[in-house]
Amino acid sequence: MSDAINTRNTRAIRKLAFSATFITTVFGGSASPVLAEQTTLLPEVIIGSSFEETRSDRVGSAVSVLTGEQISNQGVVTAADALRSLPGVSVSQSGQAGSLTQIRLRGAEANQTLVLIDGIEANRPGDGEYDFGGLLAADIERIEVIRGPQSGIYGSNAHAGVINIVTYSGRGAPRLKATVEAGTPASAAGHLIAGGQQGAFYGAVAVTGFTTEGYNPARTGNEKDGAGNVTLSAKGGIDISENFGIAANLRYVDRRTETDGQPVDFLIDRPNKADQEEFHGRLVATGNLFDGRWTHEGGLVYSDFRAESVDADFGNTGTAEDRFDIFYKTTIHHDTPDFFGAQHSLTGYVRHRTETYHHTNFTTFVTPAQLAEKEREMLSFALEYQVNLLEYLSLSAALRHDINDDFDDATTFRLAGSWRFAQHDARLHASVGTAVTNPTMIEQFGYDPTNFVGNPNLTPESSTGWDVGIEKSFANGAMVIDVTYFESTLEDEIVNDFSGFPVVTVDNATGKSHRRGVEVSGVWTPLSWLDLSATYTYLDSTDANGDQEVRRPRHSGRIDATARFHDDRARVTLSSIFNADTTDNDFSTFAVTSLQDYVLVNAKASYKLSDHAEAFVRVENLLDQKYEEVWSYQAAGISAYAGLTVKLGGE
Repeated sequence: MSDAINTRNTRAIRKLAFSATFITTVFGGSASPVLAEQTTLLPEVIIGSSFEETRSDRVGSAVSVLTGEQISNQGVVTAADALRSLPGVSVSQSGQAGSLTQIRLRGAEANQTLVLIDGIEANRPGDGEYDFGGLLAADIERIEVIRGPQSGIYGSNAHAGVINIVTYSGRGAPRLKATVEAGTPASAAGHLIAGGQQGAFYGAVAVTGFTTEGYNPARTGNEKDGAGNVTLSAKGGIDISENFGIAANLRYVDRRTETDGQPVDFLIDRPNKADQEEFHGRLVATGNLFDGRWTHEGGLVYSDFRAESVDADFGNTGTAEDRFDIFYKTTIHHDTPDFFGAQHSLTGYVRHRTETYHHTNFTTFVTPAQLAEKEREMLSFALEYQVNLLEYLSLSAALRHDINDDFDDATTFRLAGSWRFAQHDARLHASVGTAVTNPTMIEQFGYDPTNFVGNPNLTPESSTGWDVGIEKSFANGAMVIDVTYFESTLEDEIVNDFSGFPVVTVDNATGKSHRRGVEVSGVWTPLSWLDLSATYTYLDSTDANGDQEVRRPRHSGRIDATARFHDDRARVTLSSIFNADTTDNDFSTFAVTSLQDYVLVNAKASYKLSDHAEAFVRVENLLDQKYEEVWSYQAAGISAYAGLTVKLGGE
C-alpha cells in the first residue's frame, strides 16, 4: 500500500479506537459475562458476517436481520420492499413492482453492495449491480444486511456492505406452504414451497410467481406498464456421515417488464419491453476432522444472466453474462482455557473466478468483432482470525488479496469487535476496514462505439470506512435500541467522462467522496399484544465536488406497529415509511433537482381460520401519496390485495 493509504487507514483506526474508548467510559465499570438470555435486535446466529457462522452478540459489524415471519407480516411481494424497513438502506424503483430496482447502502452506489443468495454472488458482471426488481420475497427465510466495508471477507462489490439472503433448506420436519393473492391493478401472486428431511437426505423446492397489469409511470399519457416473474428454486443435500456431506442449490428466474422511453428528457409512453433470465447453481462438499476442530468446504458456483430488450427510440439490445467460481475454505478451531478462556478460529480461503460478457444483439454495432465475448479472471486469497475472550470480548481480523488479470491487484482488510456489558444490558460493536469495487465489464469494454466506449486503464475504486455503535436493552428486554455512527471515504471513483461528447467514456476521479451518518433501530413491546419497531437514518453522502449524491435521502425511516388479538389469531400491522431531502438528475435541464418528500403508509390484516389456514388483506400506499423515487417515474398509487395462506407440517 502507498504511504497515503497507510496514513488514511491509521487515521480511521485511531478514530474508531477513540470512539470505542469514549463509549466504554460512559458505560463505566468492568465488563462481565453477559447473560445468554439477554434480549437483542438480532437472531441467535449471523450467517454472513464472517467466513464462519457467528453468535450474534459476538459480531462486530453493524448488522440488521429480517426473518421470514417479519417479511410475511409486512405483506410485501418483493425483497426490495422488505429492505425498506432497515437502517442505512436506500431504495430506488423505476416504475411498477418488478421494474429496475436499485439498493444503496450508506450512500454508496448500487454496484458497491454485494448480494448473496444462498451463498451465490448475484451481482451481474456487466454493470456490477443486482436488480432487486426480480427478487420475490415469498421463499426467503432470512435477509441479513451487514453494513460497512466487507471486502476483507468478500472482495469486490462488498464496498458498503453485504445483503445475504437465505431461503428454506428443507432440513427438519416436512412442511408445505402455499399462498395465493389477487388485487389491484389486475395483479396476482402466489407461491408453493415444500420440503423436509428423511434420514440423511433433505431438500426443498419452491415455485413463486407474480404478475401485474401495472400502471402508467410517466407524467403524461395513459399506457400501462405491466410486469411478470416466475422463480423456481431447489435446495437439497445428503449427510453421508457425521463428518462429510454434499449440498446443492439451484435458482431460475424468468421475468418480463414493460417500460416507457426517455429519448430526450421526461419519461414518455413507449411500447418498450425487457425480458430477463437468471440461472444460479451451487455444489458444495463439507467435511470435518478431529470432532469438528478442523472443517473443510469446497465447491463450484455458476451464474448465467440473459437479457433482451426492445426500445422504440434506441433499438433492440441483448446481452449474455456468466460467472464461474471454484473455491475452497478451511477452518481450524482451538481453545486455550488457561489464557483468558480464549476460543480461537483461523480460516483460510482461496477462489478462482472467470467472468464473461458479450452482446447477443445491438442495432448500432457495425462489425461482428464488436459483438465478441469479453472474458476476465481473478484469483483470491483470504485469511480470517477470530477470538472470544472471557465470554464478553470478541475480536476478528480479516485480510484478503485479489489478483486481477486486467487491472490492478487489491489488498483489503477488516477488523471488528464486540464488547458485552452484562451489568448494563448493553453491547458495544465496532469495525474498520478497506474496500474495493472492480471496474465493471461495461466500464472496461464499453457497449456502443458510437455512444459509450470502455476504458481498459481503469483502477478499482477503493475506500476506508469505520463504524461504532451501542446496542442497549431496557425494561428487562421489553425495549432494545441500537445506535451506530459510520464514516467512509471513497477514492478513484469511476465516473462518466463527457470530454469527447457525443461519445462518452469513464475514468477514475481525482477527488474523494465522503459518506457519514447515523443509523438507529429499535424494538419495543409496551403491551403483551402490541409490538413496535422503528428505524431512522441520517446520511451525508457527497461527491468529490462536495455536492449531495443523488437518490440518497438525507433523512429516512420507518415505524411499524403490530397488534395481535383473539389469542394471536388476528393480527394487524401498520407501516409508515418516510424519505426526505432526496435529489436526482433532471435530464430535461441536465441539472440536479429535488424529489418531493413522501410518507408511505401500508397496512396488513390477517386472521387464522384454523391451525393451517390464514386469510389476509393488505393495502399499499394507503394515503394514495404522489411521489417519485426516480426522477419523472411516478410511483404507484393506492392498491389493495386479498389472499389465503395454507401451511402443513413443521415450522
